[in-house]
Amino acid sequence: MLKIVTVEEMRAIEKSAMSKNNIAEYELVETAGSGLFRHFSKEVCPDKNKRLLVLAGPGNNGADALVFARHAFLAGYPVTVANFFEIGKESPAGRKALERLEAAGASILLAPEPQKLTFEEDVVIDGLFGIGVDRLIERRYRDLIERVNHAGKFVFSIDIPSGINGHTGLVSGVAIKADWTAAIGYLKVGNLLNDALDYSGAIKVVDIGLTDDTKGKKRRLANYEDIIPILSNRKHRSHKYNYGDILVIGGSPGMMGAMQLAGIAALRSGAGVVRVAIKEKDKFFS
Repeated sequence: MLKIVTVEEMRAIEKSAMSKNNIAEYELVETAGSGLFRHFSKEVCPDKNKRLLVLAGPGNNGADALVFARHAFLAGYPVTVANFFEIGKESPAGRKALERLEAAGASILLAPEPQKLTFEEDVVIDGLFGIGVDRLIERRYRDLIERVNHAGKFVFSIDIPSGINGHTGLVSGVAIKADWTAAIGYLKVGNLLNDALDYSGAIKVVDIGLTDDTKGKKRRLANYEDIIPILSNRKHRSHKYNYGDILVIGGSPGMMGAMQLAGIAALRSGAGVVRVAIKEKDKFFS
């Protein structure tokens, strides 16, 4: 089962990883960015003829995007990077990632106006904002995100679609509509709540070797493959009373839908006998 963490827990996990391994923040960003690129090149877009437009914001999500861009460029992908932050206001990790990208010789647009982007590329890499967004997206970034959403390109979002709140999964005024979201290390709560699933496309976790030794709550996302092994096989010589007798009680006049759904769900999940207790005049089961 996939582990789910909060924004605060993720930050604690990253801090612990840097402390235990005696590494600087940039080294963690380098690991994340290179891991994202490996995932992208193998699972999403192995075709090196596809042109990539990498959008990098001012925080470490943008730094991850810059590292991703460098690895993509060195691997032979046509890459254009648009840095949407003022030089000197980026994170320390972002500054180093930008320096290494410049040294590699990639094409970089520094703080361009959103309307100047032509979106001629085939794939947009969304590295504008990460899981820390907790405010409404300001006008310049709003214009950029709206242009991305109207461009009709395949969008690959790093960690979470930009504009989705990492705590609540709500849209912060406007948000990127991604086709593929690569969650770094673990799923975050905001990847799964409210608006997030409508904006994320396929959601995959990219393992970068982080270990969760925090004391937070243990949350898990159960998939179909997780449930099947714990279901017992039915004997051929058996009857309905071998598989549970369920009584569903509830409902009110004219509001029987939930009771009907609960009864049907119990049957479909494998219960042998299901009884639904409701007012006689609203009876719908024969």
